[in-house]
Amino acid sequence: MRKLAGILFASLLFFTFGVSAHADTLPTGSLEKELEDAVLIDTQTDPDTGVQVGIYKKENESLITPFAGDGSWDVVGSDNWLMTGDDSNLRTDATFHSLGGDYGFKVPPHDYDEFLGYNDLGIVVELWEEDVGSGNDDYVGTFAVKGAANYTLIYAARGVNAFVDGARAEFYTKHGSNYTVPGNFINVTYLD
Repeated sequence: MRKLAGILFASLLFFTFGVSAHADTLPTGSLEKELEDAVLIDTQTDPDTGVQVGIYKKENESLITPFAGDGSWDVVGSDNWLMTGDDSNLRTDATFHSLGGDYGFKVPPHDYDEFLGYNDLGIVVELWEEDVGSGNDDYVGTFAVKGAANYTLIYAARGVNAFVDGARAEFYTKHGSNYTVPGNFINVTYLD
């Protein structure tokens, strides 16, 4: 009888906490709504972590897009990316919070000023999860795209729940490009 009571109690805990543990994550439908006018141009999977990112092209979008309300991403911040033309010297941006599920960022339309690379124009991005105070940040993945576009690029990393510590994750990117841009910076928006 004690064994049966223990199994019932464990099952109750699993269903109570196991199911609600994912209540903080964004439903996939949120991502789908944001991307309904976008075209998938590339899918990449990091070989070390298995995290998959879809890279989408979204044309005719203003630089200021609202993300409020149900069924859409929330803007969690923005940061200016310095585009130095040296894709081997990655720059680190600010840290933004995520509840898990999917995490993304938008690179606005931009022109290049000077091409310093050896192949095609391109941007490389590493996504990291900060472990505050430990100094042992978690590598999420590296993703590259041909850059300098007249359309918005949306990087959508799917299923980043494994990187949530407690109630949320703290993500930041390291980025580099093999070209410069007029004014030296582009403003990137982060989404959760």
